[in-house]
Amino acid sequence: TDEHKRPIHPVLGSDGSPLPTDESGHPLGEDGKPIPTDASGVPLDRDGEPLPTDSSGNYVTVPKEAVSKELPTDESGNVIYPVTKPDGSPLPTDASGNFVTDEGVIIRKDDEGRPLGPDGEVLPTDGIGNFVFIPDDDSGFSELTDKVPLAEDGVSVAPDTLRCSPEESVTETLLFIVESSHQSAMYLDSIKALLKSFISSLPDDAMPKIGKLIYGATTEVTIDIGHYSDKDELVMSVDEIREIGGQPDANLALKIAEQLLMEESRGATVVLHLHVTPLSLRDRTLSDRMQKNNVKVVHLDEKNWSERDSSGLQDFICLSKAGQEVALTKPDGSPLPTDASGNFVTDEGTVVEKD
Repeated sequence: TDEHKRPIHPVLGSDGSPLPTDESGHPLGEDGKPIPTDASGVPLDRDGEPLPTDSSGNYVTVPKEAVSKELPTDESGNVIYPVTKPDGSPLPTDASGNFVTDEGVIIRKDDEGRPLGPDGEVLPTDGIGNFVFIPDDDSGFSELTDKVPLAEDGVSVAPDTLRCSPEESVTETLLFIVESSHQSAMYLDSIKALLKSFISSLPDDAMPKIGKLIYGATTEVTIDIGHYSDKDELVMSVDEIREIGGQPDANLALKIAEQLLMEESRGATVVLHLHVTPLSLRDRTLSDRMQKNNVKVVHLDEKNWSERDSSGLQDFICLSKAGQEVALTKPDGSPLPTDASGNFVTDEGTVVEKD
């Protein structure tokens, strides 16, 4: 709040990044002067009108007509959000008005009608609030499609590494980035439980070095990579995830993550970024740069993952066989039963032999 107890609202520039502020926290315009506000603290444009907001409700300094145009709706009354390619050209649509890729694949939507990318995440937005579809080529966001080999008896056997593609190296470093802003506060308890369960499930003799940072308007490193005495300390550190005020700045968090990872040779690295606020193009650009430096960055929706089982996180890392039990499943994916001694057995009760 300001000296009059009015809220100070963050304001984004045309590139989607927060405007600089003065020492009191007031956003500064292009002229270096504080952006004026009304009696309730709402930022105003040069005409004295409230600044427009983007699709996420953030105040922006772009022309009002660029973001306030009425959006079309489908037959159910749901808003059809505009989707463009990275070059700004509109994505084509099918006969029903659904946006499709150049290959004709329909762009999926979430429960709020927002378009989703190949990774299941809400698409990033440009400076005027349009969603931007980024093709899946080498982005690291595609779903795992490698098939598990089948033994002669039709029982599937885990490969030498867990959930790893043939060209993937064993994960040596794992960094969690957790948005803990006011927007994500309602999911934090579930996210903490998710991370505790996941870390506890990792085998002691094959666990990667783990680090963790949280962010809102600022970013805090709550566990430096590998700097903990044992797994118990690491699990307990998850409770340090707490709400941080201000407009969430994923770009700052990703930059700090990049700096941490560059401090020394980290080996094969995976970054799991749990967030609620949609990523901007700046965030995606930085994420892509990290990908090119052999860092696998996976963006995960906190709302979705707050309701999911922690075992799903193992899809994004590669553990060595030395630290795991060989997983046996039936061709339909269901687990094979075991006897009293823990040996896998077929439905007929025959023990599956080991080498």
